Amino acid sequence: MDRIHAFEFNDQSWLPQFMTSWMTRVMHVSHRQTEDGRVWAPKILELMERSGEKRLVDLCSGGGGPVLDLVRILESEYKVEVHLTLTDLIPNLKTAEEINGKNPNRVYVTESVSAADVPNDWPGVRTVFSGLHHMKPEIAFSFLKNAFDTRKYIFIGETTKRCLQSIKKYAKAPRHFFAATRQINPTKAQSLLTFHVPVLPAMLGWDNVVSCLRTYSASEVRAFISRLSSPDYKWDIGELYNPVMDVPYPYIMGYPVKR
Repeated sequence: MDRIHAFEFNDQSWLPQFMTSWMTRVMHVSHRQTEDGRVWAPKILELMERSGEKRLVDLCSGGGGPVLDLVRILESEYKVEVHLTLTDLIPNLKTAEEINGKNPNRVYVTESVSAADVPNDWPGVRTVFSGLHHMKPEIAFSFLKNAFDTRKYIFIGETTKRCLQSIKKYAKAPRHFFAATRQINPTKAQSLLTFHVPVLPAMLGWDNVVSCLRTYSASEVRAFISRLSSPDYKWDIGELYNPVMDVPYPYIMGYPVKR
């Protein structure tokens, strides 16, 4: 199945804020329900131990859902104190307002930060969750190259895979968005376009299926990293099984090694 970089609603800058807010908050509920953070936590802990870092620099953070839940699990279940910095090319200022100033270990950078051009002097393990498939190939390669060139520790986790099993699973997702909406205290407009005229669930359902079609295969990722090879840097490509979703989650991990 060839990769298709098709249209996703949540990528569009013209989409009204109340729609993007609904998508972000509903997906946050969904990530928590499917326990994605628990799937990724062991690999993140491995990178933190390798690097000696207690800082995570999350890229393409959006509303912060996946990484916030991950950090909650690291701190509550693994008893690891984590300093989290969230960033995005187009920062979610509403989420930043909710986070900044509340906890000294949580910072959302309100200036634009490109995942392909992260300041080299920022310490910490870099993470990207459900973000790589939003990048076209040239951007995805530049993003991986930036981590490689600066010899940074990085973890990239996806919740989608370009296969029939995942597409079927995510095609059924909209039926769960109604219950999730009840948990986010929706606005009148969000309620109208969810329960009465289900435009929002249809839009997010479309995005979920398209995300599967956009997800890079292991062979495509290997083609990227074949151009980023060095004895002092190691790449690890694999899948992590999510028992709640009953689907594999592709991941990429990179880290410097001693010669």
